[in-house]
Amino acid sequence: MVLKLAGASAPAWHPAAATPVDADITAELRGLKDFSPKPWTARFRELQAADGRIDITNARVQQRDTIAVATGSLGLSPAGRLNGELRLTVANLEAFLPTLGLDQMLSQEKAPSQLNNALGALDRLMPGLGNVARKNAAPMIAASVNLMGRQPSSRASAR
Repeated sequence: MVLKLAGASAPAWHPAAATPVDADITAELRGLKDFSPKPWTARFRELQAADGRIDITNARVQQRDTIAVATGSLGLSPAGRLNGELRLTVANLEAFLPTLGLDQMLSQEKAPSQLNNALGALDRLMPGLGNVARKNAAPMIAASVNLMGRQPSSRASAR
């Protein structure tokens, strides 16, 4: 699968997606044996049973001056949740964080337990990231994690 976007935006999905994005993503879907139309839940069960996965060989996404690159492999756990590892590098992350509406979030008092929960979530996402956040940008990153957790789910499709 290859996805290429040039100046794409989706303002109805999330305010951060209103700013144009360029993306070049190459991935291989493994374990899909049947291409007939099915509900997503059935498709995901089949992929999980076949030990299916998505191997992301190259992903580069740029929005303004923020660039993210990633590679890795994602599968499905027996509970149907994403399971795998992505190696992600983000340049100029601090320029992107305000796009998530962090100025409003930072104006509110946050309980220490919420901050620790958010930083723990960052460590689970990428070991060591929580410690970096504690030292450098804890309030902003913690607020972004809280904000992302409150967004309604959405499905996107690509051709």
